[in-house]
Formats: sequence, C-alpha cells, structure tokens
Amino acid sequence: MIFLVIIGIGLLFTISNSIPSLFAHGKSNHTKVTKGIDTLEFHISSVEAKVVPEKRSDIKAELSGQGSVNVEQIGNKIMIEYKRKWFEQIGFFNSPKITIYIPEDYNKSMDISVSSGSLKFAGVSKNRPMELKDLSIHTGSGHVDFSNLNVDTFTSVVSSGNFEMNSVKTDSGDFQLSSGRMVVKHYIGELQAEVSSGLFNIQLDELTASADVTVRSGSVNLDLPEDANFTLHGKVSSGVINNSFQLKNASSSHKNMEGTYGSGKHPVNLQVSSGIITVQ
Repeated sequence: MIFLVIIGIGLLFTISNSIPSLFAHGKSNHTKVTKGIDTLEFHISSVEAKVVPEKRSDIKAELSGQGSVNVEQIGNKIMIEYKRKWFEQIGFFNSPKITIYIPEDYNKSMDISVSSGSLKFAGVSKNRPMELKDLSIHTGSGHVDFSNLNVDTFTSVVSSGNFEMNSVKTDSGDFQLSSGRMVVKHYIGELQAEVSSGLFNIQLDELTASADVTVRSGSVNLDLPEDANFTLHGKVSSGVINNSFQLKNASSSHKNMEGTYGSGKHPVNLQVSSGIITVQ
C-alpha cells in the first residue's frame, strides 16, 4: 500500500509538470508597472527567492522547480505570490527557486512577507542603491538578506529565523525581533529597536539621528562610529548595559547610566528589562 501511495504521488508530480494548466489556470508570471502602482506586495513561503532590480518596465517572475507563482495587479498594488501543492512539499522533490525581476527605477512602497524559505533583495551596488519610499518586511522563519538600499521608512518584524542587512540608509528604521538573529552592517539613519528574545547586532557608519533600543530578553550589540556625537541614557531593571566609550559628565548606578560623547547631539536611549546591551 505504501508503494502504491508513492507511485500515486509520483504520477501527480508528473502530471503537474506535464500539464501545468491543470494546476495554474488563470495565473500569470508578469505584469506591467504603471504610474498608478504604489505598492509591490510579496508573499514568499517555502521557496528560495531573489528580487533583482534591472532596467525594465514590468515585473516578471521566473520559477525553477515545483509550485506556481502568480504576478497580479489588484487595484493600486501588484501582488507576487508563490504557492505549492501539498504533494509538492514532500522532501524528495527538488527545492524550488524564484527570481523576481522588478524595475530598478521603481521608488514607491514594498511589502514583503516571508514564511520559511529565503529571500534576497539588493540594489545594483552600494553606489547605486535601490531608492524606495517605504519597505516593510515580516519574517516568520527562514532567512532574509537585504543590501544597497535607500529607504525613507523601513520596518522589520522578525518572529524567528535569520535576518541580515548591509549598506542601508533610511530616515526612519524600526526593528522588532521576537526570536532569532538580526545582523545589520553599514547602517545610516534613525534607529528604533525592540528585542523580546534573540540576538541583534547593528553597526552604524554614521550616527545622524536618535537611537532607541529596548531589550526585554536577549542580547544587543550597538556598534557606533568613533566620531559619533551622542548623549547616553540607560535604564536597567534586570540585566546589564556595557559601554566602551569614555563619556563626559558620566554617572552610573545599578539602575541608570548617563553621559555624553563628543558634542552629545543625538540621544541614545537604552532600556533593559532582562538581558544585555553592549555599546562599543
């Protein structure tokens, strides 16, 4: 009986490859980006995905492996969604991959949701970053990797998994980590971070605005540039704040830490309920 079940699944697998229309009726893998489009919405689950900006006027998704991908305009947004049938998720099938090509001059909003799998999104280079108005990322698990971006407003909510970001500049950045690991390098912009559990490492090339970090449980490493100008305000309920900067007008107790570095222009507000923050 087990052998017959495996044969049946194999036949379904073969049919889905041979007659895709039976499983992907009415779906499209590309659409044009008009002036009225203000949001690109991605739903990525159990797949290895890559978003590639290039000189083009449409969005096109290329799928290698099982499942189906749909690129559809809904009102003023374009939704890119990947799905797999239940039998396509069985482990002995090859891992699917999607490459999503978008216009490099698109400069409005992007909303990305990743549930398992992985997603990589990068501008052309550090000197030619992708310019966006808003970028929002929600990660349930898996791995996401962002680089070479200039964003007015950035929001990331990571429930679990691995989040990496490199060479990103923003007016406002909000990082929320429930569990997992976040590593951010060469960051410029306002910083708001809340860590419930897990590890959050962030390195700033420039301190241009305030930084507010709250740790309920977990570990945060805040790497500031040597020429930063900030005033440190630290509060501890149960945990530790470690600081390697030589602060002026410094005061420290079991529950509080105060002091200035350089001109003290930008506030750095740290709050620890339980866990540890290291400033270096």
